Parts: sequence; structure tokens; C-alpha cells
Amino acid sequence: MDKLSIWQQNVNKSPTCQHNIISNKHLIMKGISIITLQEPVLGGGRLTIALRDWITIYPSNHANNPLKTRSIMFIRANF
Repeated sequence: MDKLSIWQQNVNKSPTCQHNIISNKHLIMKGISIITLQEPVLGGGRLTIALRDWITIYPSNHANNPLKTRSIMFIRANF
């Protein structure tokens, strides 16, 4: 069984910061299974920046009021 490892960070709505975190292969090589981000970047469609290596999990109320989303979670796709 794999060890569960979590990386948590506040990205302050910075697209550059968020992209650098989720595209960082070092986190995958280090065994990070979950990334949690505070103040994520939300685009025009009210969705966030994501890559295929990660499954995006939004809060349950995100669809009703995306402007109140203050955190999101990414789970490694091959975990």
C-alpha cells in the first residue's frame, strides 16, 4: 500500500504559482498523493487550472457559488 502524503499551499490566486505546483514532477516523484490549495485560480468558466496527472476535487457548494470557493484538492490520478 502506498503512503498517503499531502502537500498544502496558499497560492494567493496566482496562476503561475498554481501551475508550477501542479506541473512539478518532483512532487509526484516525492510521492505526494494529494495537493490542497488555498485561494486557487478560477478561470472564466469558474473552473481551475488542472493537469492530467491530477484529479480536481471542488467543494460541494462550488457549482452553486464558485466565487466562494476558497480551496480545492487535487488527487494524483495514478494513486
